[in-house]
Amino acid sequence: MPVFIYVNINCMNMANDKRIIGIETAFGALREIKIGRSILKCGDNARFEKFHGEKETLSCWQDYGQYNEDRIHILQNGEESSIKIGQWEFWPVVKDIHYWQLSTEAHNHHRVTLSGRDGNGKLFEETFVMYGEELLPGLVYAMILFSATNDIALGVEYWKALSGRFSLKYASVGEHLDKVMALRKLSENIVKEHPYTELFFQNGMKKIVERFKGSISTLEILK
Repeated sequence: MPVFIYVNINCMNMANDKRIIGIETAFGALREIKIGRSILKCGDNARFEKFHGEKETLSCWQDYGQYNEDRIHILQNGEESSIKIGQWEFWPVVKDIHYWQLSTEAHNHHRVTLSGRDGNGKLFEETFVMYGEELLPGLVYAMILFSATNDIALGVEYWKALSGRFSLKYASVGEHLDKVMALRKLSENIVKEHPYTELFFQNGMKKIVERFKGSISTLEILK
């Protein structure tokens, strides 16, 4: 059963618009789905009493592309309550700066801010980037990854590396290899508990291993 998200958009001079989007599992991954512009069109599948959210657009502006500043309010059983994953709590309001260009998806990204309380009881607020259109699956993957590392800084480092756009931080080839192996083991454990993360980690680890091999090749050339 997909988890449906109720979205309300109110931006600049646009009239209020309503869309239903959700998350479904597909081939070891989460996939965002768009149902329509009316709850009534969704039939019996639209069940909001367990988990849903409201997306609120606060402002829009243009600068070589379109920016929206959004707030995503996640509700459980009709209440805006914290999301508990393991020993971590994530506050239900997520800040999202969404940037895109209509001519290409290459520059489509979200700068999101998650906040809450980590496994040691310490409050945190962290901003990081998600690439692509599918924000909701990315939020789920990120929260699971951060709670599994139990270290927000390391979690963000892993997230950046899994995106394929950044390298893991390391001072030597040995440290680089150790980090790759540690992340591989962590990802395998996460997939066992959350099978719908398999494709995300599979694709991410492939990029990390390719980058590691590239760094080894560079060292060989320099010898």
